[in-house]
Amino acid sequence: MIYSPSNIRSKFSPLFPRASAASFALRNRVFDDPPRAAPAPQVPQVIDQTLQRLRGLHVKLSLFELEMPDNQNVAPTLTETDDPALLLAVAGKGSLAALYIRPNGQSDAEASKLVAEKLRLTVQRYGGSITGAKLTAVHRAADALSDGASLYAELVVAPKVSLSDGSEATA
Repeated sequence: MIYSPSNIRSKFSPLFPRASAASFALRNRVFDDPPRAAPAPQVPQVIDQTLQRLRGLHVKLSLFELEMPDNQNVAPTLTETDDPALLLAVAGKGSLAALYIRPNGQSDAEASKLVAEKLRLTVQRYGGSITGAKLTAVHRAADALSDGASLYAELVVAPKVSLSDGSEATA
């Protein structure tokens, strides 16, 4: 028998039986597919591009996320800052993401305190308040980064610190 495209998928062909979309979905669900985890949070594009450029360099980075109280969304004007070492972007869920390029010798605690103060001043400049806001921080060296998404995903499991307008952080 000569196999041609017209008869190769016929219902009489033992080599290529017809399969419906439902049978493929069932096979994938039963045999192959492990349970899928929740999607990772989306990295703001400007921060992801900056992390790609800095990867491999010997600089220390701190990535922050500021969640505003009572589900207040962050206004896009809050991304303006006068510090060239601090990059601000609106995150996907209405929070503020901050990437801070740290100077040599600055500890993680000093970086967190400095960025918390800068974020407080930025929010106050536009008439807001950070009382009750939650700040999450992850500190890494740029030469140890694999990608921005994995670093940003660490913010999900990092401990959150409550902020107030006096800039003192409470756990």
